[in-house]
Amino acid sequence: MNANSKMYIKNMKGEQKMRKVIVLAGLIAVLGIVISANASTTTAWTGAEDNAWQNDNNWTNGAPPQNPPSPYSSWYANIGKDSAGNPGLAIISDQAWAAYVQVGGTYGANGAAELRLEAGDYTVDFYRKTYDDLGYLMVGKFADATTAGTVNQYGGNLTLGYYSTAKKDISLSIGGGGLGYYTIYGGSIYAKGYLNLGRGGGTGYFTIVGSGASSIKANGFNMSSTSTLTFKINGDGNIGITTIEIVDDYFDGDVSFAGTDNIIVDISAGGPFASSYTLMTWTGSESGTPSLVLPDNWTWNSDTWQTDNKIVVTVPEPTTLVLVLIGMGTYLGITRKKRRLS
Repeated sequence: MNANSKMYIKNMKGEQKMRKVIVLAGLIAVLGIVISANASTTTAWTGAEDNAWQNDNNWTNGAPPQNPPSPYSSWYANIGKDSAGNPGLAIISDQAWAAYVQVGGTYGANGAAELRLEAGDYTVDFYRKTYDDLGYLMVGKFADATTAGTVNQYGGNLTLGYYSTAKKDISLSIGGGGLGYYTIYGGSIYAKGYLNLGRGGGTGYFTIVGSGASSIKANGFNMSSTSTLTFKINGDGNIGITTIEIVDDYFDGDVSFAGTDNIIVDISAGGPFASSYTLMTWTGSESGTPSLVLPDNWTWNSDTWQTDNKIVVTVPEPTTLVLVLIGMGTYLGITRKKRRLS
């Protein structure tokens, strides 16, 4: 065997060893990805020091990081009663993240609880950043008033899966198997999945207060027969209402209604009022029929809502009311005059 042949064989053996090293490195990398994708941390609320979500000492395993960690691991944040046995109160006032969040009656953190999003311009993103991109915010897990979940949103931009790419149901479930309350005064909501009022036998109460919220959007809407949707139209300079927009960015934008007298228009705050208000719009198909409770003389597009793809309420015109009163006054005056002449 000449020198060139020996050199060729030596190079071949070297290349084979290198291929083995590359393959082994690839397997290690894949294994690392799988392990990191499956890694998770569950942390339960204690409120041991204060009400701040970002305070590590308020959680059994520390606070979820403000952004998805690297290497990635999922975080389950369960908010129930605090360490003293009282209803828990967790307050978010800055950027926050978690994969799965349960408020009230949660696994490992039983008891009633409130999650509060304070006023301000910041992002709260709940979703699992992996190959399957799941996640949720579940408000109320068990059907018991002592374990009810409550969210009060005064600000912040709540997103569920907005930055993920997979077509997955990353939802906001109010009454996710239990009793849940969600009231929005300000900020915004975007759910890549569905907005669910009542799910898995749960009961949800969703209240929109005026037009303080900049937007409320989801890619589908489900409402159980025991749940309630309330639009509180405010006077005193805030006379509008924020419309719920069901879009088709990821899903078909379908809506499903159930129950009787469970979509309520509340004008107890007083006027003045606009001529009409759009409560909800959608882009997909409908199932069930919405059932509205309206103030006296208010109407809604009950005959055309399916073709309109929206629910609109109409306010009686003030001029109509004035004419009615004038007509009544004229009638009473004529009646009195006839009585005097007779």
